[in-house]
Amino acid sequence: MQRCRIKVLFLVVWIFILSMPLILADEILRVPLNDADKLAFSNGAPGRCLSMATLQKAVLSDVIHFEPLGPRMSKEKVKQMLVWSFCDELPVTITGFESILDLSKNYGDVLTSFLNEYNFVENIIQVKPHLICKILHLIPTDSNEQIVQKIDAELRQGNPVIIGLDVTYGDNNSENHAVLITGKQQEGDVIYYEVYDPNFLKMTMSMRYKDGVFHYLQRDALEVEEFKDLETSVILYRGGIGKFKKAQRYKDVLNHAISQTEDHQIKGVGQLRNRGFFSGGLLKNYIEVEGVDLYPLQSQQYDLSKYKDTRVAFRGSLIWTGPDQIKEERDQPVYNVDVLYRVSEDENGNITYSVIPADKLPRQESER
Repeated sequence: MQRCRIKVLFLVVWIFILSMPLILADEILRVPLNDADKLAFSNGAPGRCLSMATLQKAVLSDVIHFEPLGPRMSKEKVKQMLVWSFCDELPVTITGFESILDLSKNYGDVLTSFLNEYNFVENIIQVKPHLICKILHLIPTDSNEQIVQKIDAELRQGNPVIIGLDVTYGDNNSENHAVLITGKQQEGDVIYYEVYDPNFLKMTMSMRYKDGVFHYLQRDALEVEEFKDLETSVILYRGGIGKFKKAQRYKDVLNHAISQTEDHQIKGVGQLRNRGFFSGGLLKNYIEVEGVDLYPLQSQQYDLSKYKDTRVAFRGSLIWTGPDQIKEERDQPVYNVDVLYRVSEDENGNITYSVIPADKLPRQESER
């Protein structure tokens, strides 16, 4: 009888708990955004906000890597690297600059030209003759609750999110805009999102979500009293959610290799490929990541052809051909492989790295 009463009491308490209102736990998510990761100028052309937000996402996703010790690239070359990064969605290296801030201060005209040409008004980007890369497509209309869930899921993975806004001004006025969400702070049932807004570098921007409604908040950093709280609708782009996921996966793989080997000079991880005898004058060996030829490789320590189709990580260095010139092939820097690691994975998915002994090739041996 006593045991029966305990069961009934437990059931009553459980029903009471389930009937209580859902209390949302406080949560803070943030994608680090340093001053050096920001552009030095604000948006100055209609429609450019979307390409600026996408460029900012590319920087935070390590799609665009800066090598300050290398020779300063020409303006034409920098623009080409920017275009390729948007389409291939795997890292490109821009040498001679410390950061996107440094680049935008010194090559502001290049970035302005790039952003003006590729502002995604038509949702396509011209990469090379006869090659079109589709960039962004609207996701079918979601409820605000679904949008919040998708944004939060991306932030938890460390991914900033591009969103479109339709901000309401007064009764009949509205304005379309695109921004980048870089963080979130939840307090009970209220969510505040941190926003990078290409239009307003001197403003602290944020977005509030409460009771199923989004509000866009603007505060002028120079005019403390100036504050706007505007209701807005939010749309998501497939590119805003999924773009640069390939780069994110690659960054995770690269970071894993660095942490496991404790070798911070590792420059790449992927399948070592060989073009064979008919290489067309190109270096035979290269590293491939998800079907993309990432870096051409050569080595004075290894006969790289012996490791064809092997999954490897490599420590390497740029090859200088002059005081201000590095060796390139198809506009990608060539790396000299100093140390090669074999990457192995067991049946449980555990990944290990083992150093491959050097082959000690003669210096004069050619890679071609």
